[in-house]
Amino acid sequence: MPGTSRARGELVRAGLVQVDDHEVVFSPSFTGRRKRFGVRVQISESVRSAVYERDGHACVVCGTSESLTLDHIFPWSQGGCDDPGNLQTMCQSCNSRKGARLS
Repeated sequence: MPGTSRARGELVRAGLVQVDDHEVVFSPSFTGRRKRFGVRVQISESVRSAVYERDGHACVVCGTSESLTLDHIFPWSQGGCDDPGNLQTMCQSCNSRKGARLS
């Protein structure tokens, strides 16, 4: 991809990532979209717990506390990030209904 190594270089210069033996290692302060070897990096347990705590361990749509998942307010597939401010707690049912839409 044109520009990929330039973008990577900018992230390295900013101290947000390190490249060790061709593996990209993200700094804890990096909050953008995260992929390693073409696979999404899982949202950390600390971020997951913080979002659930903030939302009262209940779905923000229907209020249930069963089958909770994290939902990206601005969808990851459309460039949304994994920051807690872009995540909300939803049950599987509400999250499935929402899909990759903004609302």
